[in-house]
Amino acid sequence: MLLFWERGYGGASYKALLSVMGVPHPQSLIAAFGSKANLFEAALAQYWGHRLGPVLACLDADEPIAAFDGLLDRAARLYTAEAPALGCLILTSLVNVRPEDAEVRAIVAAYRGRIVGAIEQRLARAVADEHLSPVLMPALTQLTLTTLAGMALRAQSGTPYEALILGIDAVIEPLQTAI
Repeated sequence: MLLFWERGYGGASYKALLSVMGVPHPQSLIAAFGSKANLFEAALAQYWGHRLGPVLACLDADEPIAAFDGLLDRAARLYTAEAPALGCLILTSLVNVRPEDAEVRAIVAAYRGRIVGAIEQRLARAVADEHLSPVLMPALTQLTLTTLAGMALRAQSGTPYEALILGIDAVIEPLQTAI
């Protein structure tokens, strides 16, 4: 998981994967997982369950502003905590993916869809609680996703946590007026 997170799908060579996993022969990797794409999918599942899932759990907060503030803060912490694996495995892993890796693109798209779904679900709760106009849901979903992806890219290039969180207030402030 950490190698894919650090290098992305395309940057994690079979040789590097075999080395980090301590597997002597490519056939062993294929026997265990079937393909590099299947191994990557297993890494995404582990990342979701142990890293990103707890970040998205912030959306369960009672107050919408606290939910999104917590989400962005915890994302910034996650994106900067595992050097040299920085950023977000799901949001940044398609760098250097070849066009013929459509299966990998589909796997990542499904996980990204789960992120969008979690954001939309929390915003729908704010609408149901009459804290938010339903008209604002699509724009706030995209704003949140774009912020998360931008933070991931910045973290991947070495931006520290302290710098990432400086932008959180700029995102949360418009939410406070909308919610």
